Amino acid sequence: MRIRSVAMVLGFAILLALTASPAWAAAKHQPSGGGEGDFNAGELLVGGSSELNFGYSPGNWSAKGKTTTFDTTTVDFDALAGYFIIHGLEVGGFVNVGYTQTTISQPGAAHNTTSSSVPWGVGPEVGYFYGVASHFALMGLLEIGAGGTTLTTTPNKETESFAGFLIQVQPGVVVMINRSIGFSAAIYVKYIVGPSSVVTTQKTADGTTATVTSPGQASEPEFGLKIGLLGFI
Repeated sequence: MRIRSVAMVLGFAILLALTASPAWAAAKHQPSGGGEGDFNAGELLVGGSSELNFGYSPGNWSAKGKTTTFDTTTVDFDALAGYFIIHGLEVGGFVNVGYTQTTISQPGAAHNTTSSSVPWGVGPEVGYFYGVASHFALMGLLEIGAGGTTLTTTPNKETESFAGFLIQVQPGVVVMINRSIGFSAAIYVKYIVGPSSVVTTQKTADGTTATVTSPGQASEPEFGLKIGLLGFI
């Protein structure tokens, strides 16, 4: 899948940049007695994370003697970059993109039903990092911006989309593996609200097709756990 490939390439690029960063950081950092991950003013933060639902999950269920099978593929990737304006406090921006596809097969059905959704988000972010040990820190991230989702279902050719205000809070921890790289784990709570529209393609009585658009309002709360990799340059 194209979106899955893009997410994997982005993740590899960030991992490569973080792997190369210790040599640069070693020349920049001076011993301060503060342990690893000093989060000093003037440092750069670069990172990426993924939700734990990343992957592929086949399954089936049975009812009234019939078995319905479904396959779900999910990819989600977050990227952020920031600048520490004072000790422990950084400001920057974030980008989120994801992709989920579910295919449902039912006995006797002429076609499989496929639905795919593309959630996205972009905007500024602010984070605070507090070192509690030489290799361990607490962190909190606040992201505010624009976000939305586009959901497409076939074969009935229906597209539902909405975009609006996004807010996401991520309290978590960072475990430093050296002075420049750390693994992060955070609980996230995200909420998006805004106008929506449903576009359906229907056949008319004379055999032609017509597009019907129904406007509305939608909201999407979400929470979970994200695992990521952070670099401090």
